[in-house]
Amino acid sequence: ILASIAYWFEGSRCKLLGPNGDAVRLTADKLALSSHLQRAGVPTPEARAFPPSVVKPRFGCGCQETFILDGDFIVQSHVIGQAVSVAFINGMPL
Repeated sequence: ILASIAYWFEGSRCKLLGPNGDAVRLTADKLALSSHLQRAGVPTPEARAFPPSVVKPRFGCGCQETFILDGDFIVQSHVIGQAVSVAFINGMPL
C-alpha cells in the first residue's frame, strides 16, 4: 500500500517528502532487503526463505508450544544488541 502511494506521488505534480516507491517496496520485503544490504557491503544477518513448517520444542511430549507457520516467512540469526530506527532527510540524519 505504501509503495503504491509513493508511486502515485511520483506521477503527480506533488513533491513527496520520503522514499520513492522502489525504496518503499524494497524495504517492505525483508528477504530482498537483506540481500540488497549484503551486496552493498552493509553488515546484516543473512535471511533465508522459510517454507511452511511446524515449529515445536526439541524436548517434551504432546503438542504444547507447537505452531504451524503457513505463511511467507524468513529466518535470520539472532544478533544481540539494541534495536534502533534511523530517519534521514536529504541524506542527513534527523
